[in-house]
Parts: sequence; structure tokens; C-alpha cells
Amino acid sequence: MKKLLFPVLFLVLAAVVSCDNDDDKDVAVNATVKSYIETKYPGASIRKAEYENNGLLEVEFIHGSKLKDAYFKPNNEWVYTEWDIALSALPKSVADAVAEAYPSHRIDDVDYVETLSGNYYEVEIEKGGAELWLYVTADGTILEGGIEGTIRVLKNICGMWLLERCREEWPKESYESLIAQAEAVEPFRSLINPDAECFANPKSMTEAIKAYCLATSQPAPESTGEYVRCIFESLALRYRQVVDMLNEVSPKPLSRMFVIGGGARNNMLNQYTASATRLQVETGS
Repeated sequence: MKKLLFPVLFLVLAAVVSCDNDDDKDVAVNATVKSYIETKYPGASIRKAEYENNGLLEVEFIHGSKLKDAYFKPNNEWVYTEWDIALSALPKSVADAVAEAYPSHRIDDVDYVETLSGNYYEVEIEKGGAELWLYVTADGTILEGGIEGTIRVLKNICGMWLLERCREEWPKESYESLIAQAEAVEPFRSLINPDAECFANPKSMTEAIKAYCLATSQPAPESTGEYVRCIFESLALRYRQVVDMLNEVSPKPLSRMFVIGGGARNNMLNQYTASATRLQVETGS
């Protein structure tokens, strides 16, 4: 488990939520903080400032018609800025990620948060009166609070669903046969985005892949081997993209990837994944 830069922020935010009713009285904004806000948010108009019980200075200001709150340490170092956004302004990638991870909850409120280590959406979800806060990046990666101040990063990827749906159309093909056929065809002939909506639950996965390739000006797979290779290479490149996203929010670059379940026995995909991500891929049950 990688410790990220978000844990401190996670604890700070929790303290802000729990201590809103105990804020100190308004205080003057010093020149350093004022200059930072005016530089980072041109045209900002400061309304008031007060110290939180956690020691942070909260500065409320208007910027671009939005009411925003910036938080600073006692040494005038900026920590983060947040503001409310309308549910209609929530990116589809964020809304879809929340709906997939928490299908029985509804989104109640959303804030946008800017930090030095990255920006994300603070999403409040509700179910039966119980509330839960999620921290979600713009690409749909969910950052969940863990033990000892850690953050668990959750990013769902379509995975082997693509191949399993294709196998329904090839009932007589064994895994061994599919792998052999994929190894024998031209590499990188066709590529897809495994997380595209058209692959969520199509009537025919092979037709969905074919349509995607034609719509993106690529040759469509024709043989079974070409379909399988398209899926494996596309998954490996998608894993590479997600690893790059994770490295953006991690203070240390990822070095290993653990593959469990049925995918652990897919040596071809695991090799493609290792080559694409440049990570050590370890498999297990």
C-alpha cells in the first residue's frame, strides 16, 4: 500500500467538517496570504478570515462569481482551496465511478478541491440517512481513507469482461487455442478503449469491438486471434495509462503489480502488461 500526499489533507478536511461550529472570530489577512490569493486567483475579493480549531487559517473569498475557501498553515503556506459545485457540473467520469462503486447511494453534495499534490472532487453520498464522503479525481479514480493515515486508490477497469463476452460467441474455442491464435497475428493492428461505454454490455462484444475500430478509422479484427490480441494489447495499454495516473498522485513511483484470480494464469496478457507498464508483474491465486 502506497502512502500518498492525500492522507494529511484527508485528516484536515475531517477536522474542518467536525469543527465548523467552533471557529475563532474573524482575523485580519496578512500581506503574504493576501498576495498568494490574488496571484493564484486573479480578481479575487477577500471577504473574511478565521482560524479553525485545527490551526489552519480559513480565508473566504469571491472568485469568478464563486464563493471559495482557502486554507493556510501558520507559516502562511497554502494547503488547499475548496468550493461548492452544482451536481450538473460533475464530470460524467466522476459520477459514473461513484455510481459503479456505490450503486445504492445517491450523490447529495459536491465540492471541488485544489491542492499542491493534485485536484479532486469531494463527493458526499447518502443512503438511508447515512452519509459518506468520497474523494474522486477527474478521471474517476476514487481515493478512499485507510488505516494509519493512508489512502486506498480505487480505479475500475473493464478487464477480462471483454474476452469472456467474446468467448460466448466462440463456444468451441479453448483458452489455449485463443492464446495461440493471438500470438500468431499482427501486433497493434487494432486498439480499443476497454472502458468505453459501448463495451459495458453490448448484445455482441465482437460487433461492438468491430464498430469501435471502424469508427476510429482502424482496421476491424477479422479473425478470432485478431480479436483476442486487440483485447489483450488494449488492456495492457490501458493499465499503463492508469499506472501513469496513479504515479501522479503517489509520492513514490509504483514498482510492482499484483495480478490475482483467473488473469494470473494468462501469461500472454501478463507479459504485455509488464512490457507496457514497465512494472514487475507478480501473479497469485
